[in-house]
Amino acid sequence: MIKESAAAAITIAITITIAIAITITIIIVIILTLVPIMSKEGVVHSLEKLFKPFAVISGFISARNGNEPILFDTIRDAVHTSLKILLRPQDLAVFCGILNDKTLTLFWDDADKLSYLLDPTQTISSGSKKRKRTLPGSSELNHLLDVFTERLNKLLHEAGGDTVKIDTVLKGLEALHMPKSPLQLSGTPVDATELLDSLRSADFYKSQIIDGATLCVPASKAKMASPNSQIHKAIWDALKASRNIDQLFVHQAQSINHTGDVVLSTSTASGKSLVYQIAALQLLLDDPNSRVLLVFPTKALAQDQLASITQLASKTHGLDIQITVMDGDTQERDAVSTASVILTNPDTLHMVLPSPKWRAVWSNLRLVVLDELHVYQGQMGQHVAHILARLQRLILDESQVRFIGCSATTANPQAHMQMLTGRSAHVISEDGAPRGAKHLVLWDSMGRADTARISAHLLSRGARTIIFCKFRKLCELVCHEILDHLDQTPRLRTLKSFVMSYRAGYTVQERRNIERALFDGQTRLVVATSALELGIDIGALDVVLTVGVPVTMAALWQQVGRAGRRNQDSLAIVIATTSSIDRQMVKSQNVFKRTVEQAQVSQEPSIAWSHLQCAAFELPIDCNNDADAKMLCRILGTNESLSLLKSQSSNPLRFDAITGKWVCALSYKPWPAAKVPIRSIRQTDWQVVQRTQSGSLILLEELDSWHAIFTLYEGGIFLHRGRTFSIELVDVDAQIALVAEASVSWYTEQRDYQTVIPIEPQKATSLANPKTQYIFGAVEVKATVFGYRRKDIRTKQVLEIVEHRSPSLSTNSFGVWIDIPISVTQELSKNKYDVEASVHAAQHAMLVEVSKLVGCMLDDLATECKSPMATRSKTPRLVIYEKAAAPNGPTMRSVAVAQTIMQRAMERVEKCICKENTKLEANFDVVGGCTKCILLASCSEHNECINKKGALLILKSICQKL
Repeated sequence: MIKESAAAAITIAITITIAIAITITIIIVIILTLVPIMSKEGVVHSLEKLFKPFAVISGFISARNGNEPILFDTIRDAVHTSLKILLRPQDLAVFCGILNDKTLTLFWDDADKLSYLLDPTQTISSGSKKRKRTLPGSSELNHLLDVFTERLNKLLHEAGGDTVKIDTVLKGLEALHMPKSPLQLSGTPVDATELLDSLRSADFYKSQIIDGATLCVPASKAKMASPNSQIHKAIWDALKASRNIDQLFVHQAQSINHTGDVVLSTSTASGKSLVYQIAALQLLLDDPNSRVLLVFPTKALAQDQLASITQLASKTHGLDIQITVMDGDTQERDAVSTASVILTNPDTLHMVLPSPKWRAVWSNLRLVVLDELHVYQGQMGQHVAHILARLQRLILDESQVRFIGCSATTANPQAHMQMLTGRSAHVISEDGAPRGAKHLVLWDSMGRADTARISAHLLSRGARTIIFCKFRKLCELVCHEILDHLDQTPRLRTLKSFVMSYRAGYTVQERRNIERALFDGQTRLVVATSALELGIDIGALDVVLTVGVPVTMAALWQQVGRAGRRNQDSLAIVIATTSSIDRQMVKSQNVFKRTVEQAQVSQEPSIAWSHLQCAAFELPIDCNNDADAKMLCRILGTNESLSLLKSQSSNPLRFDAITGKWVCALSYKPWPAAKVPIRSIRQTDWQVVQRTQSGSLILLEELDSWHAIFTLYEGGIFLHRGRTFSIELVDVDAQIALVAEASVSWYTEQRDYQTVIPIEPQKATSLANPKTQYIFGAVEVKATVFGYRRKDIRTKQVLEIVEHRSPSLSTNSFGVWIDIPISVTQELSKNKYDVEASVHAAQHAMLVEVSKLVGCMLDDLATECKSPMATRSKTPRLVIYEKAAAPNGPTMRSVAVAQTIMQRAMERVEKCICKENTKLEANFDVVGGCTKCILLASCSEHNECINKKGALLILKSICQKL
């Protein structure tokens, strides 16, 4: 009995224990279940408790301040004073994430203070059309509070009641929506892929990226190598001390191993300059009496490299040398007497070759470097080749001189180097430099002003960007659009200080300041012309934007190469405009599939003979002298130099019967080089002067006469560094324009026409059609501005057309022309082909074939291009002229092959199978074609008024094929 009672007691005890355990377990489960619910309710309550006073007080402040941005400090103090609640910046970021960036916009103002804009109307209907912000009323605020609570509950529900998830979500909202101040963005690495993804998700993105026209160049690792030849320890020590370099890339090592002439053809920013710097210092350590000549295409590039090589030389123990830039601004005696290394440009070299003071330099010259070889093409390339031939003739022992060439964008580096130096060079193209991935996309703006939006997007994410524009005015307009867009968006205004423009025309000091600001990161977006294509070190860039598809693939890669330096990934966006050629690129999607073009050097006889005059002035030419004979062969392109010297009638050298040598003609003296300009750049004669409010005068820009006539007219607007200036006075005699800064919402576009007038026929030949002749002679090229259009700077719509005649500017040249018979123009009209559009297209086809058959560059020639806005009637005539007039130039040489030119021009149009797209605009036909038949990238009117069928009719009639 006792045992049974004990057993029962034990059973009861066990039962009670189990019951207690179960109860405790249930309580624990309930507690564990309730905790997140309580936490969840706490989060909701806490955020709602913060948001309600924030929204209400913000509404009052907005009503008082008229929707101006509100400082965070202001709302924080107001909430704390009213309710003793602490509001943090992170709370606003969470609010922003729960609502959206349009309803609550956070940003940093000009004083680097956190600010915001609250717009309750953005929550009323996400599908409603954009409307002007109004002051929030009670209904809008109540709706905003309801929306906030609804979205907050949804967010917390999606977290499943998990406190960890809730905390993670809120932290994520803080990180995502808390903007970084501009100072925090400085130097921040930007991921190119993330940047591209963010553009695709931007509110202005409407599938502008052409998916079939993208390219990703993969990243590559560094390939190192040790040079076989011994580099001085002092140089290694200097490299380590100044640049932390203790090994070389494979292409650098290969260049040092090769003791003869070399041409480096590796990517941009691959360390090509280090090769010639080491070569120069090695040479000078071995022989302190040696001289080194570094030739750069621009003064800016020479100044940039001066700092680089000077830094390395200063760290090289045992090397005490003078390094000097000779660019026309440096005193000649300083460079000649003290410099071991001379940095110069072809223009200065051309001018100093005759100087006796430089003979000591030439006699000790051991190394010549030609950087940025791709610049030396066409007539510029021919000038440089002849200057180098003259230089090599003056060197006592040319075999002692080594040549190094560098270029990143040449398809035929070895052949190009030989064209310039007359010597065979070893090509080094194995690129050992590390490289980040390059992402290239084609962006079809479809006529929208996307450039400013993209720029603002990139700036707000800390990306360092360069925007390339083809023309000066476009550069200024784009810069102004970006600044205006930033100014119109309060959260972006503080970024205006990081935007600059850069182009020719600015003062030298202005350009140097902009370059420094880019390098230091003070400027994060620069809008530039091709002036920044070359390798000036402007620091690491993340993005390149190109407005308009570059004409050549070489130019495209030169621009793209400006981003992604120092092994970073980079993004390149080519923005297609509304031009015919850009539309073709969008349609074909082959913008990145083109091959890099081969470099070409002109062979114009007039240029060759002008350089022989310079050479004869430097030293009389002796045909029996080996060095002279070699120079003659290089410049004239033939071994029959003596017979050519005797037969040449234009630019004749004088034969000195006493010495038996050829000397410079009197017409070229006293200094022949001064009479042989080597660039097509015109003299900067005009000055644009700003009159300030205080009455002081400031020089803004210097312009050549050709740019001045199209830019400076009273009543117009002058654009400079994103600012607008009204043109108050234009003094043609003094060549000065007086301007004053004006805050206007419009700009002006000149109304002009260009006429090519035959003035003196000199030679003619009949064509297949007996009614037409191919005539060569002197022509007058006249440009006239007869008014301007005022255009809205944002919409580009014409606001007003103003009549204003400016003095015409005329230049004389040589050209060829064909007068079109009246019967042909009647046939054009009968077929409803616009006569001038048809002539325009036929001239394009003719121009291409002239350049091919006479062996000149396409850019050496020009024609009259029809503007869609022009209403003048002109004599129906095909005319081609030379941009730089030359005796025995390309147009004169074309007479001998005139029939072939016209036949090929006809076949070019007739056989092209491009699809024609026709549209009607303002009473003239715009009939499509392509770059293989009638479209020219150099067309001054962007191929806007052109008719392929009409062109074919004209060309067939000339070739008697109708």
